[in-house]
Amino acid sequence: MARRADRLEALAQRLCDQHGVSAGVLIADLPEDGGIDAITSSIQSESELAVLVNDAGFSGMARSSRSRPNASTA
Repeated sequence: MARRADRLEALAQRLCDQHGVSAGVLIADLPEDGGIDAITSSIQSESELAVLVNDAGFSGMARSSRSRPNASTA
């Protein structure tokens, strides 16, 4: 699941080619209206889903020398 289809599709293809697995791609921008609903619907309709990797991250604005790695700005 990602906003950038091209990168995620390339990764899915590499996984299939190098490891012989099946990898599906879900494209969504979760902060956008309907993003979470679209992903939820896709996951619920997938009968053969074995593993879901959700690597959505977040970031903050600070100089790296002043940032606190364990602090969240959520």
